[in-house]
Amino acid sequence: MEMDNKRYKKLLLYAGTIVDDEDDAKDLLQEFLLVMLEKDIEFNYVYALTTMKNMFLQKLQKDNRLFRKIFPEEYTHLNQNETITTEEDLEEIKDNDDKLQEKIDTIGQVYDQLNVFDKQLYYLHYVKGLSQREIARQTEINFPTINYRFVGIKQKITDYYKTKQNEKGTK
Repeated sequence: MEMDNKRYKKLLLYAGTIVDDEDDAKDLLQEFLLVMLEKDIEFNYVYALTTMKNMFLQKLQKDNRLFRKIFPEEYTHLNQNETITTEEDLEEIKDNDDKLQEKIDTIGQVYDQLNVFDKQLYYLHYVKGLSQREIARQTEINFPTINYRFVGIKQKITDYYKTKQNEKGTK
């Protein structure tokens, strides 16, 4: 697969709209290009954009502990080795995707409302994967303060999601 500079920049720009961080966008694009090379697939923009979005969503599903902590009873992950055989299976996957997208949207909406400090904490913990103790050591802020901020962030997300669900129920 040959990649010209113009095509690379377009894909990097798109990846940047998904992850909001230049380094993470480069990582996402690199992962996508490796998949393209391994599978020896001819380049197609629609495939590229869809695959990068799905790769990011899979990373969120797999790595983002926020879903497991805030929505433990609802968190499900389709085993990649399962075979989809019926229309019912496809409908269940679509429903799960819709629920997951709704939760991602909720987190994004709450994230936009956070102050700069809480946004940085969220990013370090849920995107970069640092523990709260690591964040406390690196920022030289005591652990109870960091922990308190995360409790507040999780509560904001939970409250927003519940409010959204209640609004759906009343319509």
